[in-house]
Amino acid sequence: MIHDVEFHESNLGTCGEGWWHSAPRLVGCAQVFWQERTGEAEWGSVVLPKNVTAKSALRLFLRPDVCNDGVVRRPKEVVMSRFSDDEFVPDDDVKPFDADDVDDYDDLDDYDELSDDEDDYGDDDDDYDDDDYDDDLEDASEDEIDFVVALYNDDGERVAVPMEPMLANDFDELITQLRRLPGDAGAVGMVSIDHQFYVIVRVRGRNVQVFLSDATQANDWPIARDVADFLGEDIPDPDDDPETMGDGDMLADAGLGEFDMEAFADADEDSDEILSDIAARVHFGPQFERAANTSVR
Repeated sequence: MIHDVEFHESNLGTCGEGWWHSAPRLVGCAQVFWQERTGEAEWGSVVLPKNVTAKSALRLFLRPDVCNDGVVRRPKEVVMSRFSDDEFVPDDDVKPFDADDVDDYDDLDDYDELSDDEDDYGDDDDDYDDDDYDDDLEDASEDEIDFVVALYNDDGERVAVPMEPMLANDFDELITQLRRLPGDAGAVGMVSIDHQFYVIVRVRGRNVQVFLSDATQANDWPIARDVADFLGEDIPDPDDDPETMGDGDMLADAGLGEFDMEAFADADEDSDEILSDIAARVHFGPQFERAANTSVR
């Protein structure tokens, strides 16, 4: 099956049971051929933008333990980063990816262990460093979780339901639970944390859109960090001015465009109150209020 892929600036992305390790600095669009069969995964070739070679574009390390949550990462989630101009070559050199080329790397426990000759990360790529971020963020406590509410249309009826509070600390599980709801056009999850910031997630089948009201909160809260990781975005400095992150037009079909979403995020109100206003704008006001009032707070 051929999948269109949008590549965003980042370094790593997982797909299926493999680990896509991209060369630095490519941003573009491509198509990924993905095929699996019982007992064996066939890692398809990648059709890259013109004048970019497959060899310099990515390598695949077969790492069955990477996706330890058991979730199959679809090709649309693969991320890559920019190439410098001197890495562009004629597309006559494009060759299908051969998994045999990476056998020597099967025993590596982390991409940091690649030798200098084999590591695609350039020394000049200093803007992103995992060590800059605290990987041991504390989960939001029950007192810090304002609510987790899901909205969806069920056969024309508007429904809002409170969800398990601890989903505010588990972004992947939040997506999984939203996907199980019987919404005609998917489901929208709304999470408010400590009256400070909010996350909106819209799940329609395999399509996931997410909006974070303040990206600087990714320095302090796990769900905000997970959103940044999911989107492949760098985390801003905690002293930076608040800025949004994600799909501002995710509710455009419900009458709430990107400009409106930005305006709500800039509003001088608590995050739980803003989500109440957003729910009202998309015609879920009373349903949302009932669900939020029976949630954590």
